[in-house]
Amino acid sequence: MKTLIFSTILFSISFLNAQFYFSPTPASGLIYGQAQLNGLAADDGDWVGAFRATYPADTLCVGAGKLIINGGIAYMNMQIYGDDPSTPEIDGMVSGEDFILVLWDSSLAVSAINDAYFSEQSTITHAGWTNTNGAPLPGYEVDSIYNFISLIDLSVDDNEKQKSILSDQISFHYNYPNPFNPTTNIFFNLRKPASKIKINIFDIFGRNIKQLTVENIISGQQSVNWDGKNNIGIKVPSGLYFYEITSESFTVKGKMTLLK
Repeated sequence: MKTLIFSTILFSISFLNAQFYFSPTPASGLIYGQAQLNGLAADDGDWVGAFRATYPADTLCVGAGKLIINGGIAYMNMQIYGDDPSTPEIDGMVSGEDFILVLWDSSLAVSAINDAYFSEQSTITHAGWTNTNGAPLPGYEVDSIYNFISLIDLSVDDNEKQKSILSDQISFHYNYPNPFNPTTNIFFNLRKPASKIKINIFDIFGRNIKQLTVENIISGQQSVNWDGKNNIGIKVPSGLYFYEITSESFTVKGKMTLLK
């Protein structure tokens, strides 16, 4: 079985509602695959959308679909649409153009809609789009895995090109194990040294239950352990938690699940 692993980055994108805005056109190609978030199957209610590789210079969504959960696996099955030559504007892909994928995390959208969009790293694009008239695109099999793991905060303001908060400071972050019991390690990779890093942990109500601080950090991969206890040393209940990694120049976020 051929399995393709794609590392990903979270994007915050300003859309009015959940999921994505796109306009179907007569030209399209079908993409299959399996969506994961931090190495685990994405949830029922999550969506995946596609954008042209020129993102974020433009924010044209070229297709999207709700994930199909079967046997604990989140399957992708969606059309990616091409440009309609009968219209004056560019409204889709052109043959041979690369694209990126974005995951919309439904569990974050209720309280943090702008933190609910996950996408691949800018250095990783998917090639080979062509108009197959709705048939599967070659090379994108149902067992291909798209793993959305890292975090970045982008916003769409007017139509200006967005700038990555992480591009000069941090290349990835995640926690492992996830889900965890009783402890987990929060990993991050700094491109430059930092004088201080704070990791704040929040519950689903937005309450700051734990703050971890590390100082004089060198560049490279680092990790901080959380023992599942709050600021006064009491073990927290099982459930969904959010971590926020902050330095003088960036803030990134992720989520994790404590099981008991």
